[in-house]
Amino acid sequence: MKYRETYAVIDLDCLSYNFNIIKKHSKKNVFCVCKADAYSHGDIAVANELYNNGANYICVSSIDEAMSLRNQGYHGPLLILGFVDTSCVEYVMHNNITLSVFSLEWLKEIDSSIDLSHLKVHLKIDTGMNRIGMKSLQEVKCVLEFLDERKVCIEGIYTHFHSVDQVSCDKQTRWFYAIVDACNYDFKWVHTSNSGGTLAYNDVRSNAVRVGIALYGIDVVDSQLGLKPVFSLFTKITFSKKIMEGETVSYDATYRAVKDMYIATLPIGYGDGFVRANTGRFVGIDGHAFEIVGAVCMDQMMIRTDKLYPVGTEVELIGEHIPLLKMAKELEMSPYEVLCLFNTRIMKRYKKKGIIIKDVHERLLK
Repeated sequence: MKYRETYAVIDLDCLSYNFNIIKKHSKKNVFCVCKADAYSHGDIAVANELYNNGANYICVSSIDEAMSLRNQGYHGPLLILGFVDTSCVEYVMHNNITLSVFSLEWLKEIDSSIDLSHLKVHLKIDTGMNRIGMKSLQEVKCVLEFLDERKVCIEGIYTHFHSVDQVSCDKQTRWFYAIVDACNYDFKWVHTSNSGGTLAYNDVRSNAVRVGIALYGIDVVDSQLGLKPVFSLFTKITFSKKIMEGETVSYDATYRAVKDMYIATLPIGYGDGFVRANTGRFVGIDGHAFEIVGAVCMDQMMIRTDKLYPVGTEVELIGEHIPLLKMAKELEMSPYEVLCLFNTRIMKRYKKKGIIIKDVHERLLK
């Protein structure tokens, strides 16, 4: 069956390369963050690839993301970084999922009749992010006592850097390790560094890094490690025509041809996550840049070309000539935001050893 020809290419070799570069650079164990559908790269394919490369944990944001991976057959270590309703604790234990504990109040809401002896947790310490986590030593000690009494496996403890400059990281690590030391507890895992912290800061006391966007080849601190982009995005021309001087293109007639010109239509739009702010940016055909003209529509958009290109001509939206970081800068967005915009309307084509090994259209798997 022929699908709409708009697709992301996910290079699994680049993913493996980045994982191993990060592991070598940090000299630590690696927790791999695969939240938000692995930053739009596809959660199960990415999780399996990273686990097969030696990832110590796959980390997700929520219970539904954890369930997604378990339902698709991922059986490796899995840590939820965000809030989970206490009603889900039994499901978590039965499916060997590790939880983050971030408050005593949350713990007290767990049904007292539930046997927690099979529960594994990491304690989340807030050292300045002010999102979730425990800030006081007193609360942390109360949580440790509560968990010990119920024979919970207290496996790890962690915090999250809000910035990656030396001063901020030093301040947060001092706060964090003051709590860790006062706990006098033998934690198996101690982790602080996100992608930026892993690439730009060395926390000498932790034994794991918790890396997200760097795995996907996006170097947010310009570390010069040579990370390779994993994600590229392409579409193909569906219609090509010549318009006359004075004619308009797309909604509200915001673009008017100043001369006779060629226009090509592409099957991608803001309904796919390719937002209207892309109007005026450039896409590529055979390495040549062509402007997006008129308002980007929900499902389609138009570009101004130098000739009539045949239907089926491939167009690069993100790739070798249009890096994601460049796109993010032009949109005045973070690369995190740009990646997470792309949704399951876009087919994923997984590449390994230079060839496409499978096409995955997630909406057709339901």
